[in-house]
Amino acid sequence: MNTAIRTAILTAAIICLAGTASATVGYGTGTRSDTSTFAVRDISQPRERVQTYKTEEEAAATIAKWQREASENARKIPLSVGECRTITMDTALYHDTPASEFPPADQPMPVLSEIFREMLGMPWLQLVVTESREANDEAAIRIGFPIRWFRVVDIARAVRFQLEDGRQIVMSQAFEGVHKQNAGKLFANDQNIFIYDAAGQPLIRTDMFHLPDTSHIKSSEDFLRFVADTANIPLPEGSRAYTLAQHLVKTAALTEIPRR
Repeated sequence: MNTAIRTAILTAAIICLAGTASATVGYGTGTRSDTSTFAVRDISQPRERVQTYKTEEEAAATIAKWQREASENARKIPLSVGECRTITMDTALYHDTPASEFPPADQPMPVLSEIFREMLGMPWLQLVVTESREANDEAAIRIGFPIRWFRVVDIARAVRFQLEDGRQIVMSQAFEGVHKQNAGKLFANDQNIFIYDAAGQPLIRTDMFHLPDTSHIKSSEDFLRFVADTANIPLPEGSRAYTLAQHLVKTAALTEIPRR
């Protein structure tokens, strides 16, 4: 009798948003407990496909084939992270991932953080999910289109600045990720920026994707003032982003604005 031990033979980036199997996307193999065959479990599809093979080589070949298909689909339909974000805002096809699937917004998610640390070589990351949208029915989503979009923010190395008018700004590393329908995954680096009043009350948010052109700005102080003046993403009270903003204004390191 074989022990049911999952063995990874080809690894894709496996993103576990909620720390549960239902939020995992990737490929894997494992030995079955009752036979000597290898089972390939493809959980990147709307419904899981489990196929069995006599050898590990056959299983590996199947995974490689699926990966080639995903790469080809991504090439044919090269949607960017930004385009996927916009697509998932369609309420007829997508909904917010229920908040109950995540820990509180001020608590980092260990599995998710470890995946990004390994993937990016950034061992300090402590990530929380601030937003997540997923398909109402994954089977209804066309190949190459997003089945899930999410945004994560690092809380380990957030920095806080204070402008001359009293407003405060907290900046931290952020990432956006997309799981596509049989077309792999896509990630993008970003900076999350919260704007507060002088008393530390969260006002609004922005990020590098939504900022106007900043090429004309010559100093850090001017940049921060421009960011505070042009930020326009609402922070609804009670949202995960608002809760995180309340947490970070207390924990982010107060940093002097560079005078250049």
